[in-house]
Amino acid sequence: MTAAAALLAAWAVLFLGAAVRADGRARVRARAGANRRPSPRRRRAAGVDRWLRRRRAAARAARRDEQVGDAVAAIASALRSGMSVPLAIGYAAEEAVPPLADDLAHVVRELEVGVPIDEALEAFADRVASDEARLLVAAVGLHRRVGGDLPTVLDGVADAVRERIDGARELRALTAQARLSGAILGVLPVGFFGFLWLTSPGEMVATVSSGVGLAAIGVGLILDAAAYLWIRRLLEVG
Repeated sequence: MTAAAALLAAWAVLFLGAAVRADGRARVRARAGANRRPSPRRRRAAGVDRWLRRRRAAARAARRDEQVGDAVAAIASALRSGMSVPLAIGYAAEEAVPPLADDLAHVVRELEVGVPIDEALEAFADRVASDEARLLVAAVGLHRRVGGDLPTVLDGVADAVRERIDGARELRALTAQARLSGAILGVLPVGFFGFLWLTSPGEMVATVSSGVGLAAIGVGLILDAAAYLWIRRLLEVG
């Protein structure tokens, strides 16, 4: 074999090796991309998980709002006994229950490491993100600027918070029938469709096999969703 033939063979081996490695890397990337692409089942599971997390967060926020009135009253009682505002907040944190107890304990820890009380309370209001907590923070901040009888002011805040919570509960009770009607309106057509599919499968197959039938089903679902959203909109207050 001549030197030129040997050199040509070496170049051919190198080229084939590079092509094989490039093909292997492409297959690995394609397999990795396929693994990263979520399946429909995983997307549905992720959607259900997000919905459950939102429901838990909403329930936690509702429990926290209901506890703010008692916490404000505890702070006012501690102030009347001679405690300072930071100590009164610590007392309220000890008397409260989760989830509000955790937020108040976080405020106490910030005060212990030297965070100014105004900043700690503002961070508390931003973290809780409720009108009740902002009302408490506003009352304490106003007292620090202009003075006054803070325990009496906090008693008024506690009464206002409790009245607000009681009003929300009463409103929810008064609108329970309408909310139930909306839920039934949203579920009944789908359930009736499933019932007809079980009892009269031939007619239902003929319905979904024609363009007119599919159009009728689509229009019915759209009207059903619009009615449900309309009822929910009527129940919104404020």
